[in-house]
Amino acid sequence: MPRGVDAEWLLAGYHVALDGLPLDAVQSVALKLVKGTWPTEVTFCPRPPELANMVRKEAALMAERRRPNSPMIAADKPYISPADRDRERRIELSRAGWQFVCEGGLEKFNALSKKRDLPVGSTCLWAIDEIWAPPAKAEAGRAAA
Repeated sequence: MPRGVDAEWLLAGYHVALDGLPLDAVQSVALKLVKGTWPTEVTFCPRPPELANMVRKEAALMAERRRPNSPMIAADKPYISPADRDRERRIELSRAGWQFVCEGGLEKFNALSKKRDLPVGSTCLWAIDEIWAPPAKAEAGRAAA
């Protein structure tokens, strides 16, 4: 993410901008952007309306050879914020035996990882500022934090 860009708002903007567009066109544009094969110059992280225009152009090119009833991005699918997603992930990790190590976002996670103060396999739930470790390794990391 470029500095100063709120990822949650940007993702919500993409969801709104791509609402109802053909899924295969969205996937095609994303693949071309990642591979660097989109035919025109593209700035890093195109804004939602720019991406939507790219997808519409791709959909028009694909329309001639598109199979009938191509799946679309679900208009009724609710947007799930990163914080809500991480809260759900926390519940899954807890049920799987993972242990809460400490509070901290990506900066703390990266610093502890560089110092090797976290167990191998630890994960950072950055949206809720929590660091979790796999079951057997959680106690070693808790002592380091």
